[in-house]
Amino acid sequence: CADVSLDLKKLTVERAGRPVKMPPKCLHLLRLLMQTPGRVIGHAELEAEVWGEALPDSDTLRAHIYTLRRALTAQGERDPIETVHGLGYRFVA
Repeated sequence: CADVSLDLKKLTVERAGRPVKMPPKCLHLLRLLMQTPGRVIGHAELEAEVWGEALPDSDTLRAHIYTLRRALTAQGERDPIETVHGLGYRFVA
């Protein structure tokens, strides 16, 4: 999507050709968001997909999204993840 690429076989991410390192949960979140660019994915759906039955507290998802955003914008790039207040997040290509 746009200048972000995710290799699911190697579990690697690149942004504009540079490698981006991130924790496994962030990779999972990125995969979910990139599967349907533009679609708002709710907090509950993201938490269920990433953490399953062991749902985290509300700050855990927010902290992982923050880490994901920092990794993707480390070189001053535009943030491809948009917060839709009260609903969830979406990947903007």
